[in-house]
Amino acid sequence: MLLAAVLRAVQMTVTQKMTEGKVMDSGLLTTIQLSTVAVIMGILSLFTGIIINPFFLLRRLFGY
Repeated sequence: MLLAAVLRAVQMTVTQKMTEGKVMDSGLLTTIQLSTVAVIMGILSLFTGIIINPFFLLRRLFGY
């Protein structure tokens, strides 16, 4: 849970720095973020042979 909070804080900080002073459509930004996660999880599933979701990844890495 703590790791998820830290990762979220990092994501929000990086997003704010990258979009500072720019007009950004929140729907477009959400679509880009969702697509990025989908591509990363899709690539990981090719190497593991299973469909990976974030909760599965946390359980495998940290024993949740």
